[in-house]
Amino acid sequence: MAPVRYQLTIHAQKLSRGWFRKPNPYAEVTITGGPREGTNLGRTEVLEKAANPEWVKTLFFDTESSEYLPLKIVVYDDRGIGYDDVLIAEASFEATEVHRNAGHADSAKYGWAT
Repeated sequence: MAPVRYQLTIHAQKLSRGWFRKPNPYAEVTITGGPREGTNLGRTEVLEKAANPEWVKTLFFDTESSEYLPLKIVVYDDRGIGYDDVLIAEASFEATEVHRNAGHADSAKYGWAT
């Protein structure tokens, strides 16, 4: 079977870093199992003061539709130079299973955790 090209767009809702502070979020996507475990698929841009970010960057990857491809999306708050970024949300799902679902899937179905 020939590989299929998938595209992944990412958005999040209701991100928070306290009562009066909106985060500067970015997301990283990593393969967490199978023969390509540990492969980083990419990172989005940082969006300033965004509680409901819709990142512009689209990530692309090629895989066979039968390949097991579990992904993990981790969202961090970019605190700036000299500070460690803070984990604010994460989600895990199997990429090809999401694609096979009618209408594809939204983040709520696949377990965002804060």
